[in-house]
Formats: sequence, structure tokens, C-alpha cells
Amino acid sequence: MGDPARERARQVASTANRLRLVQIDFADESPEVRQQYLVDEIERALSRTDPDQREAFLQELEYAFPTWDAWGSAPAPAAAPSAAPPTDAREDRDPSYHLRRLVELSAGLSAEEKAAIVERLRRAGLAPASGGDWPQEAAAALRERLRLPESAHVDPERTVELVSLLVHDLAGPLDDIVWRTWKQIAPRSDLRRG
Repeated sequence: MGDPARERARQVASTANRLRLVQIDFADESPEVRQQYLVDEIERALSRTDPDQREAFLQELEYAFPTWDAWGSAPAPAAAPSAAPPTDAREDRDPSYHLRRLVELSAGLSAEEKAAIVERLRRAGLAPASGGDWPQEAAAALRERLRLPESAHVDPERTVELVSLLVHDLAGPLDDIVWRTWKQIAPRSDLRRG
């Protein structure tokens, strides 16, 4: 087992990140709803913390969220090892640094928490909107048929929605009309609707 202070610092950083995600994901909710989600997240973190470490954990977690009225009034935490090395200005502007940090921090996240992060990335346009993309030949053929420019992106999800609408709203009723007409034209025909 590793150093308890280092493990606690890692858990504090992970919990603080999850609390920030809750604040962002539920920003449109009422303060009461957000508070309940935050309480649930803290209780979940405390349930994974040794009882004798909970007070220290909560104190370190509190320091991760400074407030204006507490500025300078509370002593700095004891020299606990930092969960993440301090960043310089170059690292702070480097997306690959933040990506590496996200990958490191995601190791302790649940599947739901990871899904929430992926959804936020998707909304920001940093993750694909669906499970995959079209094969290049199929996309090129569709662009040609629709007379779209070569640079136009064919979104698989929206295309599947369109195909579903066409089948349901156009092809389905058209099929009914064809078979009713055929029944009137050739009532004794052996050719029947399958």
C-alpha cells in the first residue's frame, strides 16, 4: 500500500474534479438540486475514505475550493504532497498537457463519470457525435448523388435519421398504395404482398 498522505491527495484531487464537473453539468438546475448532487458526491468519496482520514480529507478538499471571505483567514494546509505538479504558463496553454492530466485522473472515475466527461467533450465538439464515420467510398458516393461539395461532412447519425424518416413516411405509404393498386388491377394474380 502507498503513502496515505499521497493517496489522500490523489483522492482529494479526484473528488474536487468530480465536484467541478457536477457544478458545470448541473449549472442550469436549481441551487438545491446542485447542492444535493454535490453532497452525494462528497458522501461517495467519504465512504471510500478510512474513518480516521476523513477529517483531513475534508480539510484538504475545502482548500481546493477557496472563497473570497476566507482568503487569508485560514492557514494553508500542511505540506501535503500535491496531487498534481504545479503548471507553468506554457503547460496551462498546452491542450496535450491537459489531455494527459485528464487521462491520469480518469483512472479512478466510474463509468457514469467517464460518460459525463465524454458527453461534455461531445457537446464542445471535441468528441465524435456517434460511434463511427462512414467508409470513404460510401460517403463519396452519397455526396455525389446529393451534389454536395467534396468538403461537406456526411454525418452518419443524421443520415440514419433521414433514412428512417424516408422509410417510414415515404416508402411505407408508397408500398401500401402499390399493393392496393395491384390488387385492383390484377385481383386473381398469384403475386401477393410478402
